[in-house]
Order: sequence, then structure tokens, then C-alpha cells
Amino acid sequence: MLARPRPAALAALLVALLAPAGRADTAAGLAAIREESVRASVEHLASDALEGRGSGARGGHAAGEWLAGQLAALGLAPAGDDGYFQPFEAQGQRMRNVLAHLPGREPGEAVVIGAHYDHLGLGHQQGSLEFLRGRGRVHNGADDNASGTAAVLEVARAFVASGLQPRRRVVFAFFDGEERGLLGSTHYVEQATGERVALMINLDMVGRLRRAVTVYGANTGDRLAGWLEEANRPLGLELDLRRSMTPNSDHWPFYQRRVPVLMPFTGLHTDYHRPSDVVARLNVEGIARIARLCFGVAALAADAEDAAVFAEAPDGTGEAVLEQLQAMLGVERFGERLRELRERLGVGEGEGLERVGERLRDLLGGRGRGERGPAARPRLGVTLEGGGPGARVQAVTPGSLAERAGVRPGDRIVRFGGAEVRDPDGLRALVAGARGPVEVEVERRGGRAVVVARFPGEAPAPVPDADGRRWF
Repeated sequence: MLARPRPAALAALLVALLAPAGRADTAAGLAAIREESVRASVEHLASDALEGRGSGARGGHAAGEWLAGQLAALGLAPAGDDGYFQPFEAQGQRMRNVLAHLPGREPGEAVVIGAHYDHLGLGHQQGSLEFLRGRGRVHNGADDNASGTAAVLEVARAFVASGLQPRRRVVFAFFDGEERGLLGSTHYVEQATGERVALMINLDMVGRLRRAVTVYGANTGDRLAGWLEEANRPLGLELDLRRSMTPNSDHWPFYQRRVPVLMPFTGLHTDYHRPSDVVARLNVEGIARIARLCFGVAALAADAEDAAVFAEAPDGTGEAVLEQLQAMLGVERFGERLRELRERLGVGEGEGLERVGERLRDLLGGRGRGERGPAARPRLGVTLEGGGPGARVQAVTPGSLAERAGVRPGDRIVRFGGAEVRDPDGLRALVAGARGPVEVEVERRGGRAVVVARFPGEAPAPVPDADGRRWF
């Protein structure tokens, strides 16, 4: 998608006005992220001159040199074994990560903001979806992953402009060899000693923002969803928080070592791993907005008194494979249709595709059209975001029990049928046993409201709560 023009001065003014009081330094960092510099970066990285930035190839080497020059111009200290470079050998190739850092006030922990800068070169290495027709053609990799590389540069620029001196060290990492199997990020975590990574933010394919930014990993740390919400407050991005975690990019080696991770993502498309992934199809404004979000989250994580506590996420490998298949076959709306189907069936993102099939079997096993089969579990009809306290409603399925009861997107469900809701999984367990009318208490715009969801079956006898209130 082409970026819509917006004057940089107006954007900077809006950011400054909307930034929270006492965060003048953060506002300066946000204003330093500009579409003009994003465009300059992606145009250089995805130019034919860099020959697709192949891992270990001439173009990839040139891209690494350019990145080191950009980091030096920003005044950031080198963090590699050889200046800004961290050389390594893999699969018979010499490759290099490019690393810089902003020192922290206290030793022992770091926040890593990373992206892979390599791509498929001239189409001779594995991964091109043009197959034999792609050999010898430049795979520019504008979205994958000039977009993420440019975004990390903007986050680095924002930290410098902000003048922040965070509690934790902030590392800006540009990984080589991702397209060959996460080689650079794996080497990085294997070489890291004596320092705990408190958070890793991975920017991979953030160049095709349409409506919402998909964010993986918000439930891999107990504070991440809150930081995302705070950082997004002055930006107004629509965030689609996913519960599942997939091993398909440079966040994975960190996650395997129990590091909380975040991965913003704007989706696969029919140009994925093809020569047609070019700058003209990027949403440059969208890249800048996502970079601002990541700067905000990284600044909060780097200076927080307590780091986020790691939590495991459901395995999303199956869905990642289906998305890859979508890109290979050119079925643009496959992922969107799958999400629509999940919403209609009331199946959350982290429940796995087998649950989609189970729910379909429940419905098809009914005694009449639209009737639920005997094995079907009750469904409230909401899509939930990860993390607690309570369960925040991201979307409400049209025609569902939730919609009829008056539950709205943005509500946070805190009690269900008299029981406290601690997190989305706890709510799902309560819904599974729901019968008859059930009172649902929600937090809404600073207040509380009680609605009644009417499930099939007979209601149990009313039970008084500790304060004398009667709940169904």
C-alpha cells in the first residue's frame, strides 16, 4: 500500500501535544521518527544496487557496512566483537550481525530491538517463491525486511533524540542469515553471557499496514500488554494481539531462552519472497507509526523498576504454515477469512486449528439448522486479548450471546456468574460450564456495568455473594 502524505511538522506537533505530562523526553523521541528517513532507508536497502542483500553475498555485505555507518552517524556505541560487527560462519558462508547499544544506568539486563537485514539476494538461495523463474532476479525484499530494518534505525534515532538514560542497556541488533534459518539471532543468543535480556522486540515485515497491526507475544510477559496500551495511547493504532507464538523469525531463539518477546507484523501477501516485493508497495507512514509504538514500549521496558516476568504462549506453528501456504498460492484473503471463521465460531486465536474443526463438528452435529450438537460447549462469542487482570474484549461476534447481552469491544470482564475473572483462560473455563442467565460484570470507561448473558439450559439456584448480592 502506498503511504498517504502527511506533513512531518504536523505529525511532530500532534505527538508532542498528545504525549503524557512529564514525558517531554519521550515526546522528543517520537517526533524524531520521520517518514522521510524511513523512506530513505527502505529505498537504499531495497535498491537493485544491494542485489537483494543475500546472506554472505556482496549485497548483504554492503548493506551491513551501510548500517554500521548509520549507527555511527547517530553516535551510538558499537556492541560487536569487531566494532559494530559480530562476524560468524554458518552453512559455509561468512556473515555478520550489526550491533550498537545505548548504555544503561545499571548493569546486568538489556532490552534488544532487532530485525534481520538479509534477504534472498538474486534468488539462488532457498526461499524464493518464484522458484526457477526467480533465479538471477533481484529479490529486493522491501517488506521482508527492509521495513523492519528501517524501523529499528528509527527506534535508535528516537532513543538518541530523547536523551533518555535508561536503567537497562538498549541493544540495536541487525541480524544476518535469518532467511537461512535464524542464523544471526541464534549466534547472538549463544554468544551472550553475563547479561539477562529483559525483552526482545523483533521487527520483521512491518511495511504493509492496512487496518490493524498484528502483535505476537503480548502474553509472553506479564507487563507487555500494559506497556503496549500505554505506548499506543498517543498513537491510536489498532492492535490485534495474538496469543500464539511461532518459530518463524528472530524472536524465536530469545523466546526459547525464556525471554519475553514482541513481534509487530503487518501480514503476508502475494509479493512475499518474490521479486515484486518492492518499495512502491510499502506503507511508509505505517512503518513510522509502528516504529513509534516500539520506541514507546522499549523506553518503558528499559526504564521500568521491574522487568516483565516470562510466560509461555500457545504454539502457533500450524497457523504460520497456513499463512505461508497462503502466500505461496496467492490467496490474499485466506488469513482474513480464517479470522472471520474463528470469530463466528467463538474460537480464540490461541486455541489451535483443531478447535476450529471441533467447533464445526459440534455445529454440524446439531439436530436442526443452526442447532448446537450435544457435545458443543457454551460460547459467549468474544475474542479476548491476552493478559490480565480480567479478560479484555477485543471483538464481539455478531449475533452472539455477548452481543445480545450488551458486551462491547474494549470491555474488561472482571466477574462472571459471581466468580472473579483473573485472565482470559479463567473466563473460558467459566463459560464452559455456563447455563441459563449469567450476570457478567465489566469495566467500561472507568466505571462498571452488569449485563446478563442468556445461555441455553436451566440456571442453577442463585447463590449469595459475600456482600449479600445474589449472582446466577
